[in-house]
Amino acid sequence: MDTKIKASDIFFSKFHIKASEMFYIPSLQRPYVWESKKQVEKLWEDVIENDSPYYIGSIVSILNAGTTGRDQIIDGQQRLTTLHLMLVALKIYIQAIVKDEKLKKSLTGELDDYLYKFRGDGKHVRLSFADEKSNEIFSLILENKKIDQNSLNETQKRFFKNFSHLKDNIHEYCGTGKIGIQRVQELLDKIKSLQLIFIECQDKSAAFRLFESINATGIDLATTDMIKNAIFEYMFNDEKMMEYVETGWKDLSAEFNDQSSMIKTYIRHHWITTQDYTSHSRLFEDFLREHKDKSSVIKYTRSLFELAPVYSALRNGNIEVLSKIKATRNDIEEIKQTLVFLKSLDVDQIYSVLLSLYVKSPEKFKKDLVSLVAFQFVYKYIPGSPSLLEKKFANFCKGKTDKNSLKNDLFKICKGKSSDFVQKIIEKMKYTGSNNIDIQFILEKYIYKLGKPTLVFSDPTIEHIIPQDNKDKIFSKFKVDDKITKKLVHSIGNLTILEKFKNSDKNYFNQSFDKKFPLYKDEEFIGNKNICKFKFETLP
Repeated sequence: MDTKIKASDIFFSKFHIKASEMFYIPSLQRPYVWESKKQVEKLWEDVIENDSPYYIGSIVSILNAGTTGRDQIIDGQQRLTTLHLMLVALKIYIQAIVKDEKLKKSLTGELDDYLYKFRGDGKHVRLSFADEKSNEIFSLILENKKIDQNSLNETQKRFFKNFSHLKDNIHEYCGTGKIGIQRVQELLDKIKSLQLIFIECQDKSAAFRLFESINATGIDLATTDMIKNAIFEYMFNDEKMMEYVETGWKDLSAEFNDQSSMIKTYIRHHWITTQDYTSHSRLFEDFLREHKDKSSVIKYTRSLFELAPVYSALRNGNIEVLSKIKATRNDIEEIKQTLVFLKSLDVDQIYSVLLSLYVKSPEKFKKDLVSLVAFQFVYKYIPGSPSLLEKKFANFCKGKTDKNSLKNDLFKICKGKSSDFVQKIIEKMKYTGSNNIDIQFILEKYIYKLGKPTLVFSDPTIEHIIPQDNKDKIFSKFKVDDKITKKLVHSIGNLTILEKFKNSDKNYFNQSFDKKFPLYKDEEFIGNKNICKFKFETLP
């Protein structure tokens, strides 16, 4: 191994007296993403259920890197952060449960030695973060201060949730009284005797080579981490570009609320949009093949950072960010509603081609969006392979096919599957009182097709034409029992779309059909106006 890389087998109790004795999570690292019911609980179980010493993995650092005077943790930060939260939770438990002041001082003092570095200029937190929000919440936790959960971002919420989870676990494990004090000491001893491999790199170059070696051995690193590491490796001798990619990656993470799965999805979809089809497993290999010099990596990175807000806006219906779209306000409103509906479908494949369409032809984006979302809605209810669909989209993004070819390809995918769609959709097309987004989409498109005025729905709501209240006199027209009547009332044939403000009017809200007749008669939408023409006296 490179002489600039030193590995040692070490107990957690000795870890904090290695090197600079203080540690720093740099901006190039992922934010804190561990979940309390998954990784945090697994680490907790490893601590309490296994005999000491117990191996928990490795931690990789760069010695005294940068201007912080601290060692940078470049791998293992999730585990290290969680262990520090566990130590703080244990300290708070001790302060609350131990009555013997001398014992309390001894135990909390020992824990403080792991959490803080004491020297002539004062007390310094051993673990700090480049991310200010992470530092902020970790400081509040360390000081046991009250935390306003409503003001936290996603990363801070994970800190708080995991810390609360660990406090609950410790309270349950230790209990109270003499047995509690005994359990406290046992738990502390278990934490101190955790075994890890501590890998110290003398500089960033050695660290990057280490990551390449880890990847070459087949050890599973996240694709996102490997691409990020490769980008930083190209830039680490260029101070200006290093600052650019550090800031850019931090902004990219913030754009997706530090959700690692969404960042991973975006990076792959960006590749499909700008390069060609790839899978998650092949993405890093494709990156290395396509980008072999610094200028190529810089071009790729700029594109990755610049398109992140656009991709995020497409996924969240944030129309204000999509500034390239030059359309009327009505078109903008329809685009927003369609994107919001698409989000509710909870599908991924379509976003790569939407990103491409927005970049290439924003002036036609509304028409393309509506058509593709209508297809995606149908595709959700018929048997089909997501990868097949993505490959069709990738061919269009790459320029191998045009819009007409893509349209024909998508038509062929759906051809002959109408019965599958009908069977699936009938199961869904019932008003349930909540989560009616699919039925609302169909109703809106039906009403628009019958004739759309100058306006589109701004705040649509589903309305029962014949009211749900079976006391209404119109129910006397039906010659069926109550159970069937109620079923028919909630079917799509008895539903329409109205503006919420109209339906909420005190003259019409929760009223019978006869009293709502003027509302339908004065409607701008032909589909709703035609309701007045229906002759209820012809009902069987």
